[in-house]
Amino acid sequence: MDITILLWFQKIRIMLGPAAETAVSFLSDLAGAGSISLLLYLFWAKDRKNGRYFLLVMIISVFLNQFLKVTFTVFRPWILWPDINPAEAALKHATGYSFPSGHTQCACAACFSILMKTDRQEYRRERIFMVFTAVFTGFSRMYLGVHTPQDVLAGAAVSAFSAYAGLLIESLMNDPPKRKYCIAAGMILAAASAYYTLTKIYPGNYVNGAISLNPSGMITDSLMHIGAAAGGFCFLCSRKDSIPAADKEYRLILKAAVSIILLAALSTLIITVVNIPMNYYAALLAGTFAGGAAAVTLVPEYVFDRPLS
Repeated sequence: MDITILLWFQKIRIMLGPAAETAVSFLSDLAGAGSISLLLYLFWAKDRKNGRYFLLVMIISVFLNQFLKVTFTVFRPWILWPDINPAEAALKHATGYSFPSGHTQCACAACFSILMKTDRQEYRRERIFMVFTAVFTGFSRMYLGVHTPQDVLAGAAVSAFSAYAGLLIESLMNDPPKRKYCIAAGMILAAASAYYTLTKIYPGNYVNGAISLNPSGMITDSLMHIGAAAGGFCFLCSRKDSIPAADKEYRLILKAAVSIILLAALSTLIITVVNIPMNYYAALLAGTFAGGAAAVTLVPEYVFDRPLS
């Protein structure tokens, strides 16, 4: 069934020509960035409380997507079926394994989270935008030949699960004592996932003796996303609804500095003891900093004797 549907999309793509192919590829990549940008806007500018939930769902979705990709290690459609010729413009962002579709999952996670937590009238434009974005993204990944219908449906299903999981975790975040355990559990889970990603055996794909799918790229990408998810999760858990403006600037700087020193020391210890390749280590560390863990880890809160707000 998958190959039949993809071949049908491929015929349409060939008929419409390269201009349409390039446009769809550009819009498909833009949809993911647009989804995340909308959630960030809602968090920082419009609705900090619900915005935190929206970002939490996205973090859960990203984490699960990477875990499933490295677990199932499903090859891309053109590797499974030589008759599939993917759009050249889409290959740049179609690296690694295929199942589930990351683009679809990203758009659907934003869509489900907004539909579940917002008022129809107040968020009418955002709701319409995200429904259209989610549907278009799933269609575009099949149209471009980089994902199967199975990949797309699985991405949508995992994002729906992420939206419900987000409700549960959000309720724990609203209880200050439990919030600390949320952070600890999240970091342990991230560390376990990083170890799993590094030690798992991956299938590679070879054509005429040369590798056409190198698992190394998937591992690097997965570690970066795990780090970003861990950092973002710490950031959201460590504050209730907003970052308090009353905290003095020098205290924020000192807490951030302590966090960075501790994180750098821990990272150096890990790379020395476990002997992680430098590119993997850099990916994990870069993702963690990008997610915000450096400034909001638990330790500085205890060092400066300030309870989690």
